[in-house]
Amino acid sequence: MRSGEDVVTVRSMTAADVSAVEAIERDADQRFHAIGMGDLVDGPTMSRSILGEAMGQGLAWVAIDAEGEVGAFLIASELERSIHVLQVSVHPAQARRGVGRTLLAAVSDEAARRGFTSLTLTTFEEVPWNAPYYRSLGFHSIPVDELPADVLGIRDSESLAGLDRWPRVVLSRPIP
Repeated sequence: MRSGEDVVTVRSMTAADVSAVEAIERDADQRFHAIGMGDLVDGPTMSRSILGEAMGQGLAWVAIDAEGEVGAFLIASELERSIHVLQVSVHPAQARRGVGRTLLAAVSDEAARRGFTSLTLTTFEEVPWNAPYYRSLGFHSIPVDELPADVLGIRDSESLAGLDRWPRVVLSRPIP
């Protein structure tokens, strides 16, 4: 663990965590205003049906801080060949302490337990706490012509939702 990182506990998300998760998403997304992407985050938070589905599949985690509060979350889904990270959000007060990395380790462990060999995610190419951050953790780009059909479907949905107004990329990391 690097200096400055706090020890957090990661556990499965429960229905009792949903309100805290929604607040974390809203607070974490405020950073997008500073880089001209505020309209991206001014809408609703992740739907409760997506959260419920991820919880039901055992693919939703929260990070609990030293005071026992939910400080971050990760939601994922099972695809044909990978576990796909749908969202990682860390409350600004918990940022830059290794909490996101700890959540990614939890999903990686679960992916390995389920027999998957990689994690995938889609993210903004040029947002410093998106693609550059994930690349620093060993993720690499997947060219569009090499995307599996289920990941391509996710990209198509994102495009229809207007996310392609900013450069997007699909990243993958092997499970150790």
